[in-house]
Amino acid sequence: MRAVLAFVSLVGCSSPTTVPVDAGSEAGADSGSACSRDTRKEVYVAGIEKKATTLTVKIVSATPAPPAKETNGWTIEITDAASKAGIAAAQVMVTAYMPDHGHASSHTPVVTDKGAGKYEVNDVYYMMPGLWQTTISVVRQTGVAAEDVVFNFCVDG
Repeated sequence: MRAVLAFVSLVGCSSPTTVPVDAGSEAGADSGSACSRDTRKEVYVAGIEKKATTLTVKIVSATPAPPAKETNGWTIEITDAASKAGIAAAQVMVTAYMPDHGHASSHTPVVTDKGAGKYEVNDVYYMMPGLWQTTISVVRQTGVAAEDVVFNFCVDG
């Protein structure tokens, strides 16, 4: 029974990705990869940042850049939204999720505090092409709720 479920899971994952396209696009026209037509994606540039309620998360650099299929590494900076000071010693979790296929990445990224609000994130793993929602959750201190930011990167095959 497990083998059947594993097979069904893999088959479901290999289906084409649903890609919202601009209203001006011609249906069925071959205008490049699914990523080039996906209107939900964000374009990666060094320094891209997102704001949560009390903090900001910036992707200072990515290897490879832009994020690509397989293993990625990032340097991120987390700052206080008001003071702009780096937030050190926070609990930081990174998760990658593929919304069109309903599954997470098969790897758990490893986050290392480098001090002064800088963090190294290794093993951000995008196992297949398509849109990936990468959530960075930050807990500043014990007992305080996490604040999340989400980066939506589309990975080509």
